[in-house]
Amino acid sequence: MIFNNNQNGGRVVVTTDGGAGSSGKGALNSYLADKYPFDLATNNWMSNAGHYTELDDGTRILVQHVPSAFIDPNIELYVNAGAGIDIEILFNEIKRIEDLGFNIRDRLTIHPNANVITQENKDYEKKTIKTGSTFKGCGAALAAKSMRLPEQRLAKDYDELAPFIKDRTQELNESVAKGMRVLIEGSQGMDLDINHSEYPYCTSRQTHPAQLVADAGLPCQAITNVIVNLRTNPIRISNVSAADGEHRYTGNYWDAAEISWQTVAERAGFASFDDFLALHRNAMMTSVTKKVRRIFEFPIERIRFINTMAGGLLPNSHLLYSLNFANFIDRTVRGAKTVEDVMTTKVREWLDNNLFKVIKPERLKWIRTGPRHSEIVEMN
Repeated sequence: MIFNNNQNGGRVVVTTDGGAGSSGKGALNSYLADKYPFDLATNNWMSNAGHYTELDDGTRILVQHVPSAFIDPNIELYVNAGAGIDIEILFNEIKRIEDLGFNIRDRLTIHPNANVITQENKDYEKKTIKTGSTFKGCGAALAAKSMRLPEQRLAKDYDELAPFIKDRTQELNESVAKGMRVLIEGSQGMDLDINHSEYPYCTSRQTHPAQLVADAGLPCQAITNVIVNLRTNPIRISNVSAADGEHRYTGNYWDAAEISWQTVAERAGFASFDDFLALHRNAMMTSVTKKVRRIFEFPIERIRFINTMAGGLLPNSHLLYSLNFANFIDRTVRGAKTVEDVMTTKVREWLDNNLFKVIKPERLKWIRTGPRHSEIVEMN
């Protein structure tokens, strides 16, 4: 299904969120790593976003720096030059994952020019940013790196990171040319891109798939597939300013109407909102700041733009889609693992009236029916 041959022999798959984040990319990346024979996974993440993998026993693992592909013990893990590392978060994360039985240290490398987020970066954001931020210091660290401020040090400047430091750019390009299989795990969402979204209600950098590839130090010609992960209902954060405690506007969702979580529960067929909460309380909260997300109708025209920007209109495009939260359309499909079980009348009608107005049905390759690792259907 993926790894279609291209003229240059590259085997590079890029995953990205087609919305404003929290689409479940962590779960998708873990699934792809478990399903397909990748050799290396890389990311450019910062600590303002989190990525969950939920094992089939219910264990939930949050990663903010380590690629979600850690679930396959044979995959090398590479934090690339575009990343911004909170050192305390990184080491806590490594310990937490290794305590669960996954080896991380022996297969993790970090590019020497990856940024490092400091307490000074966090303090600066809290003093100056009034809205739309997680206040994790990411934007301030990125600005300081861009300005080459002497006090902004990079990964290569920290002794505690020395065991992981390695510039793999030359090696990676040579290996891809020989057929190495690489998973580039995107962060946040295309609809938070600083240049192509609702400024200033966006993140501090570009989130376009081409930027993800550039940060990994790879050529665009190496891309085999771009996989866009979508929610059935996109979200935006509900932000309270760290500066004064006031609620701040965080952007709407283009032409899509904002709805309530109660409406989502009713449409999915739950008898009561309490029943919905018992199963989906985690899905209502942001991964890092734990605030209740705002939720919207599916934005058909905006997804049309995202599809265009990701290359969906190009001849011979290898753009694919994954859809998360099918169980928010029809509660009965939660945990479904076959095409027959997931394609209920409600799900089919939703697809025809929403996603399939933008993309051809054959581009939809995965439908997730629940948060756990195996709760995903691979389409024919």
